[in-house]
Amino acid sequence: MTTQKSAYRRYATIDRCLNDPRKKYWTKKELIEEIRKIDIEIKPRTFDGDIYDMRYETGLTFQNAPIGTKRNKGFYYERPFSITLPIDAEDIHQLEVVAQTLTQYQNTAYFNQFGSVIDKVIRIVKQVKESNSPISRSFILFEKIPRLVGYQLLDPILTAVEQKQVLAVTYQKFNEAAPFTVNVHPYFVKEFRNRWYLVGLYKTRLGTYGLDRIKAVEPVAIEFIENTLAVPEDYFKDCIGIDTRSPAIEKVILEFTPQQSHYIRTQDIHRSQNITRDDENGICVELDLMINQELIMQILSYGEHVKVIAPEVLVTKVREAITLMAHLYS
Repeated sequence: MTTQKSAYRRYATIDRCLNDPRKKYWTKKELIEEIRKIDIEIKPRTFDGDIYDMRYETGLTFQNAPIGTKRNKGFYYERPFSITLPIDAEDIHQLEVVAQTLTQYQNTAYFNQFGSVIDKVIRIVKQVKESNSPISRSFILFEKIPRLVGYQLLDPILTAVEQKQVLAVTYQKFNEAAPFTVNVHPYFVKEFRNRWYLVGLYKTRLGTYGLDRIKAVEPVAIEFIENTLAVPEDYFKDCIGIDTRSPAIEKVILEFTPQQSHYIRTQDIHRSQNITRDDENGICVELDLMINQELIMQILSYGEHVKVIAPEVLVTKVREAITLMAHLYS
């Protein structure tokens, strides 16, 4: 490996750590340990030089990394930032091998859930290979995931799920002044709009706990109760979001204006979506799902381009929300 390539691998490791949403500050010792995990031996003086180069060197494929330091805490990015790395023929070949390997499994049942990610890898490799432009050019932009509160708890929670370990979960709801602690038998986690949720058994019922509201988790020496209440893949299938408190499935009918109809045709609101009318006046869709706050927020996000036709209870909830919104501007 060339000296330059080794340096870029060190830069990439530092960049990955400083962009980790689970941990904002990294000490010098921690960063050196992360670099050593990728089989690169580094001395403290070399590390100091890397930080200086990332901040000030003008001959790199990125410039002016906003690396700040806080006494007794460590290094961090002062603003959103990520580096671009050079790529050579060997790298492209290795990426091709990865893409070809992923393609073999693209249509298998287990990997269906990762289909869009596999497609991204394949498209990037294809475009890099066929393009004469430098790889440092940003030709594909992905949505940036914000720094998430509670994300650092994901690893210990997933470990507890795998090892079937009961957790004492210290939890504080947004509308309550003080936290409380409950013993939860963790079954699976759910991601929704860049927030993570733990689903597990509390006493005799399933509960959903947002990681951004969990203050701490600790293993508890209690016999684990196996999950016989829910199939993870199906638990949220009849709702938008994570609120399943209303088990009744309703027939929701929505009418969209022609302008919004283009978006609804190309991306379903819910897996149950069925277009019952499609003409010059827009489209009418039917959905079979639970009525919850996430559904109401989704409908409100379409503004004046949607009208709720049924059920009446949803019409009333949306009308009340719109009335309250209007009062804010009166």
